[in-house]
Amino acid sequence: MSAERRTGHELCWGVKASLRDYLSAIDGEIVCGDGADQTPAGEFMFPTAHPTHLDSSRCLRFRGTVVFSAYHGMLLVRLRDPWVMLAGAVGSLTMMHPDFADRTSERIEIATFSLPEHPDVASGRGWTIAVPRLTYDGTRALGDVYGIGTELDPIHIRQSAAAAQP
Repeated sequence: MSAERRTGHELCWGVKASLRDYLSAIDGEIVCGDGADQTPAGEFMFPTAHPTHLDSSRCLRFRGTVVFSAYHGMLLVRLRDPWVMLAGAVGSLTMMHPDFADRTSERIEIATFSLPEHPDVASGRGWTIAVPRLTYDGTRALGDVYGIGTELDPIHIRQSAAAAQP
């Protein structure tokens, strides 16, 4: 087991329950890759991309891809490599730009949020972002279905199961 895995965090996020429900109703498809996985409850787990202490930019980096698709590709939402950026009492969730099929350094901010009053970032135990809100780029990334400011599913940042083992 690598040191990264032992000390890792996971980002657990359902994105938007209504999107998952819609895809289920129309026989759409959700495909996870590059380390991301879907839980039985429907949330997506993204493992840490780097050691999980906050770097100097106050960024927690995760890796993995989730692709939502339906209608022979007419509905296509690609969420890749989420990063949680912290700045004072607020933060944002960024993703690799969805227009690029290959890896790119270009990122978009898909949600903003207020931090919990006492986020337990430094201890490594984890915390929850209760009300992430969709940004303009986030509305575009989710297919222009939801408006700016729409509440997304809560984001949970927690110690990975492997890291919790002695």
